[in-house]
Order: sequence, then structure tokens, then C-alpha cells
Amino acid sequence: MVRGQVPRFTVLDECDCVLDSLISETNWTKHLRRLGYPLLNQWTEQKFVGDDITRSTVPHAWLWPITVADAVASRVDLIVSENEKQHTLDWSMFPSTMRLREIREHLKQDRRKVRLHVRDISVQH
Repeated sequence: MVRGQVPRFTVLDECDCVLDSLISETNWTKHLRRLGYPLLNQWTEQKFVGDDITRSTVPHAWLWPITVADAVASRVDLIVSENEKQHTLDWSMFPSTMRLREIREHLKQDRRKVRLHVRDISVQH
């Protein structure tokens, strides 16, 4: 852009939630790299061709910065383990704008283990 060049943007896909958007963006970058386009994406998974990612293979490190509202819309659960028992956290206990990493840090202070579970959207409950 400093040299007077302006990037062109084209909508390639529309998604219903942040998680599906991240997956779509990553898979499009992989596809475009296979076609030889020089892209400047910064995430490791977007710098290499490799296999496409799915809801079950998305790096969970990408999910910790999202908000509670994004987790609900993306159908991501937070599983808490304590005393060898596991339970799924009720998102309504937290402000919708709170980041998952904040919740994780709070729970870890109480020596609880936490992990994310990305629900398979093809399975209807």
C-alpha cells in the first residue's frame, strides 16, 4: 500500500459464526496458496498449504480469545474438571463480552482444569 498498491477484496464465503469464519478463512488461504497466490496471512496454519481444517481440528488456541457470545454462536463448550468430575459450564453465568481466556484464567486459579469442546454441527440434539 505504501508503494501505491491497494489490495482488492472479494467475499468468498459467508459464515454464521466466528468459528466457521476462522475455518473458512484458513481453508481459503490454503486453497489460494495451492494455486500460487502470495498471501500475507500471519497465523501459522494459514502460511502453509497442508490439509484443510475442520471444526474438530481447529487450533483451540484460536478460540481462547473469543467472547462468550461468540462461543455460544459457534457452539463451543467449556468443560471444567475438578475432583475427577467434569461438567459443562453454563455460559449464562458470564457477561457475553467476556473472553474465554479470562474465564480460563479465573478457573485455573481455583486449580480447576478447563478445556474447550467444539460441537459437531452435523449432529442435531
